[in-house]
Amino acid sequence: MPGKTDEVEVMFEVSPPKQGDAADLTAEAEAAGERISRALVEISYPHIHRQVYFPESRLRVVKLDIRTEGKRIGYIMGAGDEVPRPWKTSV
Repeated sequence: MPGKTDEVEVMFEVSPPKQGDAADLTAEAEAAGERISRALVEISYPHIHRQVYFPESRLRVVKLDIRTEGKRIGYIMGAGDEVPRPWKTSV
């Protein structure tokens, strides 16, 4: 029998609206006859008290016309960046 804290992964496809450039999406799930439309967000760090809140599962999406001009990208590391190096260095 499923428990309260069990997780299920679901996949779905989202298509842009036919009219307009923006839309609001909401997520709803039905479990045990109950409709759920809120997310569970937990903030827990050693230096603050644990906080849990339940915002509405709502997302604003915007349709954009994006064009790429360059085909190469670069990354310049900054202070505190911990990015693994995919290249070999000689010492």
